Amino acid sequence: MEQLIPFRTLQAYGITTRTPISPVKVPEPEPVYLEVQDDDYAIRSYLINKGITVARDIKKNKIRLQAYANAIGQKVVYR
Repeated sequence: MEQLIPFRTLQAYGITTRTPISPVKVPEPEPVYLEVQDDDYAIRSYLINKGITVARDIKKNKIRLQAYANAIGQKVVYR
């Protein structure tokens, strides 16, 4: 409560203790998942829809999808 009163007023009334305000705990946000089917057609379609160049190899496409998800702060989950 003393922190809401100006310091000069506290001195005028002889108040010397200052009760610290405890920090407000902000809950961490839950992770957002990017769900994609685990087949080449679905991964390629998603990458094309987002304007990312696709490769013929599914492994390279998964790497590109993972890089895109990391860039937007999401995690890839294959169904």
